[in-house]
Amino acid sequence: MEENKYLNKIEGHKELDPEQALNTLTNLYNRYVELEKVKEANKTERERIKANKKVALQQIEATKTALMNYLNRSFDERTMLFQKNFERIDVAIANNNMQALALMLQSVNMLAAQSPFKDLVDLAQVKQKFLSSDDVEI
Repeated sequence: MEENKYLNKIEGHKELDPEQALNTLTNLYNRYVELEKVKEANKTERERIKANKKVALQQIEATKTALMNYLNRSFDERTMLFQKNFERIDVAIANNNMQALALMLQSVNMLAAQSPFKDLVDLAQVKQKFLSSDDVEI
């Protein structure tokens, strides 16, 4: 009690209004509740971003795999075609068949002029072809 009298005598000290104290506490509580809601919303947003990141990385990996498969198959097929053409060129030379030699050289030139990348114009289409079937037409 004496302490209260002492505090009342201190210059600038006012008596504490119970209603004002309650309003201050209510305000602090409301701000705390709002802060918790914001924290939870941010946590949920971070989790959503992480999930989207995981999906995006999986899509990138699937696209990469599809493209690499396409390129490997395409180049394997080109290698095989070049080998067959050169075998036929060797046969044409051995048989002194200039007409067959000219045709085979023309075939090699046409094959070399074709780019295996021309079909990659629509990446989504290539990816879909690989994901839908094991049979790939090159």
